[in-house]
Amino acid sequence: MARVTNGILGSASGRVGKHVYRNIRGKNFVSIRPESYNTCNSDKAIANRKKFGLTSSFAKFIANNDALKQIWKQNSRDKSYTYNKIIKANAAFTKEQTLTSLNRIVPDNQVSLTKNFLFDEGVIKTDIIAEAANNFFLPSEPVTFIFIFFIKNNPKEKEDEFAFSLMFLEIFAGDMPEKISLPVTEELFSLLRKSISGVIYNTIIQKQNAKYKWTTTSSVEF
Repeated sequence: MARVTNGILGSASGRVGKHVYRNIRGKNFVSIRPESYNTCNSDKAIANRKKFGLTSSFAKFIANNDALKQIWKQNSRDKSYTYNKIIKANAAFTKEQTLTSLNRIVPDNQVSLTKNFLFDEGVIKTDIIAEAANNFFLPSEPVTFIFIFFIKNNPKEKEDEFAFSLMFLEIFAGDMPEKISLPVTEELFSLLRKSISGVIYNTIIQKQNAKYKWTTTSSVEF
């Protein structure tokens, strides 16, 4: 059943018979709902659905972080939803059943302030190009290192094929060390021990007034 909002002359949403009503950014749209859908179950179609499903889950996880969501929103004049922007940026890099080191948690901007990024025995390690970081960020304001984990689960251990987790480290830009060594939480380490593979994605962000500055995505597979 369709629903009318803002009075009888307002906007409608929902379905009446074959007609589907939607309100998108203040504009009303109506489409005809097909009587049936032809679902293709070829190997290629199934692979594409799995690939889209994984990319979609990744995009939702990123967009649920307020800072990352704002970064995607401010990056371009594209008026599409943040979720759709993230999917567009990542679809080409996602494989059927896994993300890769080429996937992105922030838009590319060619700014990289880390090197030798690795993950060893539950510890995230990376070198910081401190001088460049001090030139890029305001030294009097904090920066946040964001680490997003994509975890490919062992099907014998977990019901879900994959999982996501987030860790962060906040320090003042003026106190930027030359090296970061960050142990994961015990809970996350327990999840990782049962996984078969995964990728860690990193960006460094700083809020300046109402907008963010950020570094392009760094990644390491494990």
